[in-house]
Amino acid sequence: MKLPCSVCAYKKGFTLIELLLVIAIIATVSGLAIPTFSRYTKDQSLKQAQEVLKSELRSVQNKALVGTGSDSMDASGSRAIVAWGVYTNHGSDVSVVANTKYRVFMSSYTSTGSTGCTDVTRQADIQVLDLPPNITFTNTSCIIFRMEDGNVSNISESSSIDVNLAGPGGSTKTVRITHPGLIRSYN
Repeated sequence: MKLPCSVCAYKKGFTLIELLLVIAIIATVSGLAIPTFSRYTKDQSLKQAQEVLKSELRSVQNKALVGTGSDSMDASGSRAIVAWGVYTNHGSDVSVVANTKYRVFMSSYTSTGSTGCTDVTRQADIQVLDLPPNITFTNTSCIIFRMEDGNVSNISESSSIDVNLAGPGGSTKTVRITHPGLIRSYN
């Protein structure tokens, strides 16, 4: 049975209930997707900071292996530069500005001994680098790469140094440096 044309004219659109149902579904899906995407972008920012730090550590290690600055002397003029290093700070060292910056330096010392990564060890600061916004160091680390072999000289052969980064929301990433100079990401 065919409907008269006057009834067909009213069946060409959507009802108000159908439109409201579609809008409710779109709002629900968006409400679930936006927080997930926000968390994803924060995690990616932290992962990018981890990769940039690894890259900078490798760059400093390469400078040590190539011997960049080996013809230089320390501030006193009595000792030759024999190592490159990176110093990260978590705390109140005003020379590093708390826990959002790290220093690249040359040194005439290959071991920090009991003094840690002090100004005596850090003979010549080459760069002070910033972490991305909302990323911080959660520990203090001093990594010294020897020019003779690129090894990390201020740790024993069986240990490593972890540099920890924290991002928004409490997530963390770790960069681990071993005595032979192997640099890896964790988390």
